[in-house]
Amino acid sequence: MKNFVKSAVIAVSLLGLGSTAFAGDDYLEMQAQQKAKVSYDQAVANAVKAVGGGEATDVDFDVKFGKSYYEVEVAKGYSKYDVKVDANTGAILSKNIDD
Repeated sequence: MKNFVKSAVIAVSLLGLGSTAFAGDDYLEMQAQQKAKVSYDQAVANAVKAVGGGEATDVDFDVKFGKSYYEVEVAKGYSKYDVKVDANTGAILSKNIDD
């Protein structure tokens, strides 16, 4: 019985640590978004311009390997584009047709 209780306490502790790690990632992403020099609207405008027109249908903010960027989905005609916009410079990091 002692081993069961001990195992249960360890499992609950590990679950708590896991959720804290995810919350920490969200917090770091929120901080990066607050520090971004490019606004949501500027990122959308840059992405639409890079595609040559169209309409932004979805925008996400992400941080990977210490770099923050917006992922903008742009619909133009019958095509959809995935455009990554640097959150600090506004530069287009990538532009791909979404199949």
